[in-house]
Amino acid sequence: MVWPSPLDTYNGHFGKLIPNKQVVEVEEFETENPALQGKMTITVRRTRLCHDNVPPGVSPADNETGWRMALDKLATLVIAGTTGK
Repeated sequence: MVWPSPLDTYNGHFGKLIPNKQVVEVEEFETENPALQGKMTITVRRTRLCHDNVPPGVSPADNETGWRMALDKLATLVIAGTTGK
């Protein structure tokens, strides 16, 4: 898939927060492309991520790549925060 820009922007909110158990986010890409529109739900339960209602314009491979990139960035931030670097 060819994205219209190098940055993917979205908006969202927390649908549910249960401390130490579950986080549910509802997100939407900020786009005019109908194939990328629609609310997605991301549910995190401890170490399991479930991504529902992914727009049809996002292939499973692109979705996986996006998650890997986001988790790599998160790991970098966590490591930096715990080591002070």
